[in-house]
Amino acid sequence: MKQQLNIGLDIGGSKILGLLYDHNNNKAYAALRQPIIKDSLPALVRQIHSEIERLIEAAQKTGNIPTGIGIGIPGVIKNGQIINCPNLSVLNNRNLNKLLAKQFPDKKILSDNDVNCFLRAYLVKHPLLKNTTFAVVALGTGIGGAIAINGNNIIPELGISSEIGHMIINSQSGADLEHYYHKIMGHPAGRLFTAAQAGDFLAQQKVEKFAKILGLAMVNLNNLINPKVIILTGGVSRYYKTYLPLVKQIINEQSLTPNRPKWIVGQDQKAAAIGASLLL
Repeated sequence: MKQQLNIGLDIGGSKILGLLYDHNNNKAYAALRQPIIKDSLPALVRQIHSEIERLIEAAQKTGNIPTGIGIGIPGVIKNGQIINCPNLSVLNNRNLNKLLAKQFPDKKILSDNDVNCFLRAYLVKHPLLKNTTFAVVALGTGIGGAIAINGNNIIPELGISSEIGHMIINSQSGADLEHYYHKIMGHPAGRLFTAAQAGDFLAQQKVEKFAKILGLAMVNLNNLINPKVIILTGGVSRYYKTYLPLVKQIINEQSLTPNRPKWIVGQDQKAAAIGASLLL
């Protein structure tokens, strides 16, 4: 079958992952992950531009020309305008689609929240998820989320996701789940999880403290939507053995609903970029 290639970019708080995705054959090509330049908007735009050029060149070597560019961004987007991107603040109040359109006027460019993109890719990869209610919880530079019921994201608008990380935990201060994640775990959080796995007692205590807070947030989610599946993704998902057992225990002990979601640890690093390409 003839290839229909589009470019997918997963732009996160710590990395850019770009690839070509063949919509006809459901295959990804030329995937590359690289650290992101996040402190300068011009430098970041140049980096994205260079990555797109790399992927166009890779496609041309196979005799193809990508027709579009899909972008996953860890923030809130409205009509291409990035409203709030907490962990990539240089993009706030910018329209990345328009910035790139100046350099690639022949390409259709669309953006969406990165966890929405992940969810979109998983619905393609796992058709059985289309018959149930499931949530995606992304633990990475920040905390993201998305929810689907019977194969449809509950928020159909591009750029707006189910912001599980901004679930209010402290009613007095207004602090949300992501606030406690950063406060307890520090940045990058992976260092503390690695230390906990290595037996560092103080690190283990901090992980346990965060796991209790995450567990309570998941109790609220479980009571609210009764998800049959929760997909745990993001860079911190690889350390799930240090916190997920306690999260599950809290769900079992404190949920009002008898629902007990199945947890899937999603290590598909390409999923958000693939889901971005599926925008086109």
